This record gives sequence, C-alpha cells and structure tokens, in this order.
Amino acid sequence: MLSEFPSENDPLRPHRFWDEADKPRMFLAACLEWKRYKEEGPDFRSHLPVSMDGTCNGYQHLSALGRDPIGGRATNLVLADKPQDIYQDVCDEANALIARDAESNGREARGRQAEASNDDRDAARQLLGKIDRDDAKHATMTTPYGVTRGTIYKALLKRPVIKSCKDPKKCARYLAKVLEESIPKVAVVAGRIMKWLRQVARILAKANRGMAWTTPAGFCVVHETRQPKPIRVATADRTLLIYEEDETRKIDPRKLADGAVAHLVHSLDAAHMMRTIVRLVAAGICHFMMVHDSFGVHACDIDLLHRVLREEFVAIYSEPVLQNFLNELRKAHPHLDFPDLPPTGNLDIRQVTSSPYFFA
Repeated sequence: MLSEFPSENDPLRPHRFWDEADKPRMFLAACLEWKRYKEEGPDFRSHLPVSMDGTCNGYQHLSALGRDPIGGRATNLVLADKPQDIYQDVCDEANALIARDAESNGREARGRQAEASNDDRDAARQLLGKIDRDDAKHATMTTPYGVTRGTIYKALLKRPVIKSCKDPKKCARYLAKVLEESIPKVAVVAGRIMKWLRQVARILAKANRGMAWTTPAGFCVVHETRQPKPIRVATADRTLLIYEEDETRKIDPRKLADGAVAHLVHSLDAAHMMRTIVRLVAAGICHFMMVHDSFGVHACDIDLLHRVLREEFVAIYSEPVLQNFLNELRKAHPHLDFPDLPPTGNLDIRQVTSSPYFFA
C-alpha cells in the first residue's frame, strides 16, 4: 500500500498523503511501522503504543455512580451488538426540540418566556435539519467537567453550521440552550448527580468551607477555591494588578459549585487509571502512554489491558462511592445539613466486564 506513495521513504516531500488523516503524525507513525513490518517480516518488533479510549468517560463515571441503565447503555457500560453513541443521542434530542420550536411557539410551550419565543423560533428555523453529532459533541463531552453555557456558545460560534446562519450569534445562543436541555434527557441520573453536587458545594461555600474527599485509590482531594487577594505592583512605567492566594479569604461560591462535578469526576477517572496501572505493573508491564481516559500499552499487552481496566472499574463501582463521598463530608462537617443522595437506577455494574465497547 505504501509503495503507491512517493513519500514512503521521504514523508516530508509531496505528496504528503498522511497529512490528510485526522491525526497526521499518528497516522504517519503507523504507516512507517507497517512499512518496517513488510520489510522485516514476522520478526519485526513494534514499538507503537496502542490506545483504548473510554466512551464520553465523564458520563461513564457519573452513570456508574448513579447505577443509571440509560446513561450506562449510552456510554457502553453494558453489552451491545454495536457501539452506542451518546453524542448522536444528544443530537437527536436537540433536533427534536429544534423541530418543535421551528413549528410553533415551542419555547413558550416548554415554559420559556413569551418575549424570547420569536427569537428562538427564528433561530430554530435557521438550524432545522442541520445539526449533527459533531455539533453536539463539545457540549456533551464537557458538561461533566463544569462547562458553562457561555463556553458552549463560544465553541458553537466556530462550528460551520452556525457560521452559515444569517444570524450566527442568535443561533449559537439558542443552540447552547437547546443542548443544555437535551443532555440531561439522555443521561438522566447523571444530571441529578451533577445538580446534587452543586447543591452540596453551595452549602459548603455558604459556611465558608471547601470540599475534600478520598478517591477509591486512597488519594486525598481538596477542592477549595477562595477569592483571590488583589495586589498592586508598581514598576518603572506602569502598575500591575496580580492576585495572591490567601487561605484566610472567603470561598468563592460560584467557582466551588462550578468545579465540584469536574473535580470529582477527574479524581475518579484518575483513580481508575492508577489502579489499572498498579495491576499491570504487578503483571510485569512497565510501558504506558496514558492521557485522561486514553489507556495505551504495546500491542502485545492490549488483551491484558482490556481485561484489567474493566475489572478495576467494576471493583471501584461495586462499592457505594457516592455514599462514601457523602459520609466523608458529613463526618468532616457534622453541623451542616447536606441533602440525601439523588435516587439511583438498577444498572448491574458487572456488565462492564463483558462490554466490548466500554473502552475501545
């Protein structure tokens, strides 16, 4: 295959066929590896890492926390004949809302103020039938990490479908709201957990206290964002304003609430990775390429990675992780009244071990 291209031995000269790939340098590395295999035969030893990635990993953890069968299915926590696509699910939900708004005063029917309905209807008509999974992906993927509507709006302004509208800003604002409505309908229990975590964070912030918890890997996490202390520094030609961390200042309620979900989810996926690596090291594997929810090892180790990362995920969520989190907060702050956990589903977390698309 590579012999068809003049760049097989000199990839920097035209035609750079590899530059057309989604990830050009990774594709080129794979091409060069294949070329060496064809030249050296079965004795060739590959050095490329092979990665397995989670399906919208933040929602995988939230769905496991809440034993959510709907979110679990959408994020491949259960056995299925083909991979599920949560981004497409959100896209379908968003398109249904857009179609409803385009036909009538849909926003008002869903509880929105009448004065906003005309703008929403106009934006919906501009977007009708044009939204695809890639337009829904950023908002869906980043919502568990505390993304704001403003950030979703800014990301949407860069999307071709928004740029093609006669009023891009109006359509981006409208679509950001629609996506915010659509995501919790796909990941129902995850939405409840995120709302509950923000509520807990606000209670702590009102008492001027931060959050702290222990992950399933035994690591202590402290989430405590305080209002910065401004300091003016005079220089030869101007005065600079810098900010200093000060543990005596008040907790920032907004940042504590906005970051609560993101920091808990990140701490859980980090615990999953740590426990997986510990198991693999004990089995004699010592080469890894790990980034967030991307687990990479050499090709000869991929079967073991496939099994271990599933077993460790099940081991983590066979325990009452969210209840342990709440118990730790109640013990640290006995005089604060925290709400009970939101209702959970009946997902059998053990199904993860037999799900081929959990990480793929």
